[in-house]
Amino acid sequence: MTPQCLSNLRSMISKEDIFSDDGFDPDLWNVGDKESAITYTSQNFEKAKEHILKDFSPRGLSISARGYEASILKVLNDAGSRADIIPVYYDIGFYYDGEWLNGSTSPVFRKDIEVGNLLNIVSFQLLEKFSSSVKITDGADCKKSARISVAWVCLTSLGFDFIKACQISKSPRKKSK
Repeated sequence: MTPQCLSNLRSMISKEDIFSDDGFDPDLWNVGDKESAITYTSQNFEKAKEHILKDFSPRGLSISARGYEASILKVLNDAGSRADIIPVYYDIGFYYDGEWLNGSTSPVFRKDIEVGNLLNIVSFQLLEKFSSSVKITDGADCKKSARISVAWVCLTSLGFDFIKACQISKSPRKKSK
């Protein structure tokens, strides 16, 4: 875990007014906000299903599973929720007539925060890890489907208090005599 990761996380959450509210407690807000993120991404995966399933045939993928990454990341990076609810991993499995053909698992690459550092913060219970899964089926060929699972992290009350306590005051320090 690096101090830079915590600094980046603090910078992300400081952009949203909700975190500056004295009554904000992530643990009290998490249940509804996690459900909102899950619902929002599930709906967006459903909307993107034609693009995600277009290169998929009964023999498997006609392109590498990594070719789907851009579509998946677009949905995940636009989760429509709080800045501290962050997708960290995704897994996509492709099925034809109920039989698994192939798939891909990958961390969600970000420029601002490394997944490994986020998972280290989870081990200190400053972040909580949760997951969601959605099945999408091709509208033209109902035998073609995919299951997309996502692992997320979100701030806990302890993590929020820790980040606030580590916040460096911008006021100049007084010199002691």
